Amino acid sequence: MVLTEAQLQEIAKRVRAIIRAESKGVGDLPVATSLDGLLSLPALRFNGGVPEVVEAPISKLQDVALDAVSGATKAANEAAAKANTSAGNADKATTAANNAAKSANDAAGSVNEAKTNANNAAGAANKAAGEASTAKQNADKATTAANNAAKSANDAAGAAGTATEAAKKATDAANGAASNATNAATKASSAADTANKEASSVNAAKSEALAAAARASSTATTAEAEIEKMKQLQESISGAASLAPTRMELTYTRRITQRNPYVQRIVAKMFPSYSLQNVLFLGDDVAVSVDPAGVVTPLKIGTSRIHVIPTQATHLYKTINVEVQAPSVRLTGGGKIRVDSKGRIRLT
Repeated sequence: MVLTEAQLQEIAKRVRAIIRAESKGVGDLPVATSLDGLLSLPALRFNGGVPEVVEAPISKLQDVALDAVSGATKAANEAAAKANTSAGNADKATTAANNAAKSANDAAGSVNEAKTNANNAAGAANKAAGEASTAKQNADKATTAANNAAKSANDAAGAAGTATEAAKKATDAANGAASNATNAATKASSAADTANKEASSVNAAKSEALAAAARASSTATTAEAEIEKMKQLQESISGAASLAPTRMELTYTRRITQRNPYVQRIVAKMFPSYSLQNVLFLGDDVAVSVDPAGVVTPLKIGTSRIHVIPTQATHLYKTINVEVQAPSVRLTGGGKIRVDSKGRIRLT
């Protein structure tokens, strides 16, 4: 049967009224607070240009974020290990520098001691020279006194030679100590250079660790953004899928006996099963009437046409015929009247 424009307008008017009264929006559905217990999401996939609804496992959506966080954590751990190794090398170099500095300080102490000995020897030599001068003056006054003074002068001269030799030895010792101090200072400078190089390595390792941490933070931010996109995709797919069933099946009784006491119902089922199960029943009220819940009530003998329209996919509507017939006597295979267990005639 082809519907007229007036009939289509009337159907559309009734559909709008019932949708407003009975439909449930996506915003009215319960919202999951976490992904725990969620195994999959409905997803729309184009197979050769043909749209089809499939299940998308939650684990597949989480793998992207987990792989990114695992890689960033591994890079940060490697950078931290390098930094620890460089720090250990820097500690060893610092210990060597401290030992070299101690050796330099000991050598400087030896130099100071040798210098003191040299000063003492020079003082003794000066004193001996003064005594020799006094003895010569006394020798001019008297011969005996001069002989005695000459002997004293000779003694003093020997003492002066001994003092000079001691001063020479002290000077040699001072020069050796100075050479040792120079060598120690050279070693200390080399150790300091090594320590500076190790410190530079530590700084480079720290910079690398900071860069790795920054990359890890950036990767985590990207992963969070991807998860948020997946959540938005889930919401859009859920909304689109629930509003777009692809198939409808009807279960109903085609023939009803007048005054039948049993309640008859038209049952509509949408596919996929997670689609909203909203339908609209439009009858002509000729032989039966049908309410919004699909309950059929016989009115009189005849046939009624009923339109069953899915509110989320009106193009899937179906038109069915329900016949109301008068009661008749049921017969056995041999042509006799069929009765029930209490002897009453069975009607159909």
